[in-house]
Amino acid sequence: MALPGSTAEFQRQSEDRQNHDYAPNLVKFEAVFRVDLWEPFKAFCEEVRGLGVDVVCETSLSTFAQATSDQARPVVILFAHWTGSLLEFSDGLKTIDQVIDAVPGAFDGLIDLCVCHPEPLTRLLIRRRPRMVVKDLSVEATPSYWFKFYARVFHYLKEQPQSFVRAHERARAEQLSRG
Repeated sequence: MALPGSTAEFQRQSEDRQNHDYAPNLVKFEAVFRVDLWEPFKAFCEEVRGLGVDVVCETSLSTFAQATSDQARPVVILFAHWTGSLLEFSDGLKTIDQVIDAVPGAFDGLIDLCVCHPEPLTRLLIRRRPRMVVKDLSVEATPSYWFKFYARVFHYLKEQPQSFVRAHERARAEQLSRG
């Protein structure tokens, strides 16, 4: 989770327009942050940690790099804000090249980009890190929607051994059937 993971972090980032985009543009709507992001995120963390999922809050670029370097983490889900050319981590806005360079060339796991309109990043990750699988959904939705989606994915994984991709596809099919 590269977005602010607390109201204190939201405040800090909202005052740093040079390095952040998400919080500064929502600063007038701190109540929206609490209702649409922070409260659902806390509930999500509690739920999926109970399923054995490791959730990292306020992810910096170096934390992301560590996650993709850890053989015990074959799947890394990056929940972040995308400006159209920069990806926002807790330590600021990063270029596509910085993000790709953070992923080791030997990484052969899966990165799931929970980022609005990540197509340019997805294409370059696939081209420059061909050993890995990149998953994204081009559906634009609120953070609370995505927390519910990923909670379903993790419940499917807990209920029955299957690949992350299969559980993701199952959650996506359920999502589409609901309209």
